[in-house]
Amino acid sequence: MSDVILDANVVLAQFDAADVFHDAATALTKRLERDRDRVVVLDCVANEVLSVLARRLRERRRDAEVAASLKALRAALPAEIASAYSLLPGCFDEVVDDMIRSNGRRNFHDALIVVYARRHAIPVIASFDRDFDGVSGLLRVAG
Repeated sequence: MSDVILDANVVLAQFDAADVFHDAATALTKRLERDRDRVVVLDCVANEVLSVLARRLRERRRDAEVAASLKALRAALPAEIASAYSLLPGCFDEVVDDMIRSNGRRNFHDALIVVYARRHAIPVIASFDRDFDGVSGLLRVAG
């Protein structure tokens, strides 16, 4: 059992049956539950998940489903959302430095996730994003 940060692409894929990673995300989430890992959802991940889900539905011309889908997703997220944004006043440069080290492959939120993981000694991220591969002290699991 360990702490595992859940990336937005896993949450979205599990929630969106049309997502190419839907089956993999469902299996990964079940594995985390089976292993009794403590799933950590960050505020920046919740921000991204809610925003992207709403955008996807609108792009698919399913506007009538937006409100219900956002409510369902909110209910599916853990009651406790961890605050990565609160770190920013003291680690903004560290986040940007991580973006620079990755040559821009990690966006601001992903770099913030890396910094949060280091500061809170969380060794694992559940993500389909290979840009987390090779981050010192962080293991990406995708299945």
